[in-house]
Formats: sequence, C-alpha cells, structure tokens
Amino acid sequence: MTLALTFEARYPHVPEQVWRALTQPQALATWLMENNFEPYVGHCFQFRETTLPGLEIVIDCQVVALEPPKRLVYTWQTPGMLVPSMVTWTLTPIEGGTQLRLHHTGLTKAESALHPASFLQKQRPQPQVHPSSQTTSALSAMVGDSFRQDSVGAVALEPVSQALFEPDWHHRLTESLPQALAPPVTA
Repeated sequence: MTLALTFEARYPHVPEQVWRALTQPQALATWLMENNFEPYVGHCFQFRETTLPGLEIVIDCQVVALEPPKRLVYTWQTPGMLVPSMVTWTLTPIEGGTQLRLHHTGLTKAESALHPASFLQKQRPQPQVHPSSQTTSALSAMVGDSFRQDSVGAVALEPVSQALFEPDWHHRLTESLPQALAPPVTA
C-alpha cells in the first residue's frame, strides 16, 4: 500500500516568485533543506537535513519534469527506499497570488518513516535512541500505536503514518516558505 500526500497553500506572490523559491538552491535551502538543485530535466541532486545534532538525512532526487513557472516534478529517495517516490509541485495563478500544490506519491508506510518530517531516521540496524520522558510522551502522542518503548527506555519507530508528515509540511508551507518569499526588512 502506498501513501499519497497532498498539501495546498496560497501565497500573495506571483507564480514566478514562488517558482524561484522552489528552484533556486539558496532560496530552497532557506525554507526546505540544504541542496544542490539545478532546474533542468535529468539533473540529479540531494537534499540534506541536519536538524538534529549528529543526524544527517540525505534524500537523492532527480528532476523528471520542469514547466516554468507551473510545474516541477522530481524523484525522492531516502536510504532504505527500494523505489523512489515522486514529488510534484504545481503552481496555479489565482487572484492576488499563487496556489501551490505539493503532491508526494509512492511512499509506503515503512518508507514514510524515512521522510525528514519523521526526524528519527530508520537505519539498518535500527538505532536505539534514549529520549527524555518528555520526548517519549511527545512521540507517543504524535504517532500513537506506531511508537513503542522497550523496558530499557530505547525507542523503536515502527512504520509511521501520515501523522508525522503533516506537521512538518504544514510548518514548511505555512511558516517557512512565506518567510522566504517575504521581502527583506530594511531599517
């Protein structure tokens, strides 16, 4: 069974400005992740997430479609994924700005645990993490039955559902991207 995640957001900016935030490496890094993206079909690139000290998540990608400033499609493959998933960005002009749609397809529940939003990357062998009781409570609340703690306090994440994707993508699309699109404040 595969997951298809869809998120939509509206911005008071023309499609060309939103397009630049999706396709210029420095702009993309300010709201999504460090990257070596270049906007041409066939380009292989990587996203790198290093939010947690000592943990780096590398996502291998390849641009498969590019229709400036309307549509961008690339593959998305984290370590452990057998087959890449597909990320599609669609920009639609609307009155007063742009509607942005993110559609991420081809993830399985097991692979969704490898998304940067899951923040604890599943590796082989699976690492043992010893969180505080506050972190344990937060993880349990977010993933419910997908989370378990063993008798010595080590955490194992079983296949994680869409619940981990939503807060991260919601934050990136409603907080981080609008900040990246905003003009710099001058004093």
